[in-house]
Amino acid sequence: MRSGVIVVVALIVIVGVVLFALRSRRKSAPVQVRGRTLLTANELDFLLRLEAAVPEIRFHAQVAMGALLEPAFTKGSDARLT
Repeated sequence: MRSGVIVVVALIVIVGVVLFALRSRRKSAPVQVRGRTLLTANELDFLLRLEAAVPEIRFHAQVAMGALLEPAFTKGSDARLT
């Protein structure tokens, strides 16, 4: 009987710790980012001219993910605080 109580108390403590960890994880703010345009006006014009010249071929830009997203915070600020 006594070991059953110990197991129940241990389970309650474990569930409490897990819930606390999950709740504290949600409080952190996600990193803010701003989207950038994929192509500049000149690049878009060039792409349209390429596709007009060769309509049977579809051209795709190869762009790094870092070129598409820009942090929404300034360089002097702390990213964790935004």
